[in-house]
Amino acid sequence: YMGDLLNMSVIYEAPSTFSISSLVNLMQSALAAHPNGLIISVPSGTAVEPIIEEAHSMGIPVIVVNVIPPPGSLPGFPYNDTLAYVGQYDYEAGVGAGQYMITWYEHKFGTMPTQIVIFNHEPGLLGLTLRIDGIENVTKSIDPGATVNVVPISLNYADSYSIITSYLEAHPNTQLIVTLGPAGTDPAVAAVNNMHLNGKVFIMAFDIDNVTLNAIRNGTLIGTVDQQPMEQGFLPVFEMWLYLCYGIVPQYNMTTGPFILNNNTIGLYNYQLVASSKYLTPYLKAITG
Repeated sequence: YMGDLLNMSVIYEAPSTFSISSLVNLMQSALAAHPNGLIISVPSGTAVEPIIEEAHSMGIPVIVVNVIPPPGSLPGFPYNDTLAYVGQYDYEAGVGAGQYMITWYEHKFGTMPTQIVIFNHEPGLLGLTLRIDGIENVTKSIDPGATVNVVPISLNYADSYSIITSYLEAHPNTQLIVTLGPAGTDPAVAAVNNMHLNGKVFIMAFDIDNVTLNAIRNGTLIGTVDQQPMEQGFLPVFEMWLYLCYGIVPQYNMTTGPFILNNNTIGLYNYQLVASSKYLTPYLKAITG
C-alpha cells in the first residue's frame, strides 16, 4: 500500500510456514532479480548475514525490519552494510513492560509487587531471553524486594496450562504474571479465569491475539507490549523511497516499540485496525486475485 502511494513497485514474499532456509532462499531469489532495494527481516543473523553482504557488494541498499541481532550478540554481523533497522529491541521491550507493570501495580494498590512470575514458552530463544533480562533488571532497580521467578512452559497449550495452574496453586501469593507472547498468554488467561483469580493475579503480556485483546477489555490483562507492525510495514518502504530517489540516509534505529496496549489505548488500536482493513483489503485482493 505504501508502495502504491509512492508509485513504487513493492513485492512482498514470505515462506508459507516459518522456515529459515526457505526465507533465505526467497532472499537469494530476490537478489538474483537485482532489485533497487531490499527490505528483510533477520530472524537468524548467521543465516542472513551472507545475503546482506552479497547485497552490499552488488550495491543494493538493505533495510532490516522487525527483528535483527541485538548489538553485541553476534560479533561480526554486518550492521554497516545495512541502511536502517525498523522495529523493536527485545531488551528495551522488557524494560518497558517491567516499568509499566510495576508502576501500574503501585498506582492501583499503593505498594510495590513482591511476587512476580515470568512464563517462557520458548526457553533458549534469544529474543525472549532478552525480554526476560529487561524485565528482571528494571524490576531489581525499581523494586529490589520483589521476587521474580522464571518458569519454562512450551508451545503446547495443554502442557502450558497445566504448568501454570500448578505454579499458581503452589504459589498462592503470586501478584503478577508475565507472558512473552500469545503461546503463554492464552493458557495463562484461562488459568486465572478458571481458578477465579481475577482481581488478585494480573497478567502483563507481549504481542496481540484475540484472547489478549479480550483479556485487556475484561481487566485480566493490565497491558501488552505491541511492536506496531503496521508502522514496521510503512516506514521501511518510505525510507527506502527517500534513499533511492533523493539519497537521504535514514536514522539507523527507528524503534516502533515498546508501545503499551491497555484499556486506555485499545481504542486507538481498534481505529488502526479499521483503517488497515479499509485501505489494505482492496489492495490485498488486487494482488492475490
